[in-house]
Amino acid sequence: MPPRQASSCLLASLCMRCLSGFPVIFVTGLLLWAYYAYVVVLCGQLLGSLVEKALFGTVFSALWIILFVAYYKAINTPAGAPPEQFYLSGAQVAEYEAIVDEDKEQEMEKKKDLLMKFGENLPLHNRLPNGGLRYCGACKLIKPDRAHHCSLCKTCVLKMDHHCPWVNNCVGYGNYKFFILFLMYTTVFCLFTAISVLPTFISSWGSFGSSHHHRTSDVSRNETSNDGLVLSTSQRLQIIFLFFLAAVFCFSVCFLNFFHMYLLTNNSTTLENGRAPYFTYGQDGKGYNLGIRQNIRQVMGHDVLYWFLPLGRGLGNGYEFPLRKQSGIGEADRLLSPADERGAAALSGDESDRV
Repeated sequence: MPPRQASSCLLASLCMRCLSGFPVIFVTGLLLWAYYAYVVVLCGQLLGSLVEKALFGTVFSALWIILFVAYYKAINTPAGAPPEQFYLSGAQVAEYEAIVDEDKEQEMEKKKDLLMKFGENLPLHNRLPNGGLRYCGACKLIKPDRAHHCSLCKTCVLKMDHHCPWVNNCVGYGNYKFFILFLMYTTVFCLFTAISVLPTFISSWGSFGSSHHHRTSDVSRNETSNDGLVLSTSQRLQIIFLFFLAAVFCFSVCFLNFFHMYLLTNNSTTLENGRAPYFTYGQDGKGYNLGIRQNIRQVMGHDVLYWFLPLGRGLGNGYEFPLRKQSGIGEADRLLSPADERGAAALSGDESDRV
């Protein structure tokens, strides 16, 4: 590659990295500002009752901390990569790619048969519509069940749900619990903020409107609201923006939260909801549905006490999943054992917090 072209590619790559990280910086900045506006401005300067200051400040801080932790766990926890056993060897890749036939149907059939031979000892239930195994030409591997290739991360992801720009990461087996908690606590956090700020917002809006009739050159002057609360211009603006942002985010994230609650309780993903997966017995949109409680446990963990904490991760290993049509419960218990450490090879990081 010519030096000039190489420099252009490097510059483009750096620009893409900066742009991909912007949503995370934006959300982090909003969270930090929200904490200042609520705890310092509202609780510290505007609320008169010590009980209100302590109660609102404590609840807000607790929600803010757990939301912040869940958010950064969703960002920094790998979604999960397929283990080595699913990758084809160099010789197998060469043999697969050497199959060329003028009759494309014959070529596809030969490649299908060869992949079936390569994957005969792999734990696979998902199939293509033609009954063949799913192959990723970019990663040179046979895709594990529920795994998909992410064009942005340039890798296959275990139990991939989607690529989320707001966490600058794929959402999959390894971090889906944290993503669910992030959505859940964002909804609760914004709802609590909007409701608790509402009385002060009404006062701020009233004083902000009345100040238009008495403008002066001092932008930091104080204005008295309809209920006697003295507010500076900075305080009014911060309370107004805090309320509007909390209300807008609560409304928008609420729908996304309900959608993922639906996916969670039905043991599905965004990709599977859009197109039902194929199995050895045919297409089945409810192939992994084991019942609401078992579906939730598969993502959130065995212990109910840990369901609402950003600790641990889902059950199993990320590439083997019990099916609705499997007979008996023994196989499901084996695949979803809390002591199952087979997923360690697919995920980096400390496994000591597995629930």
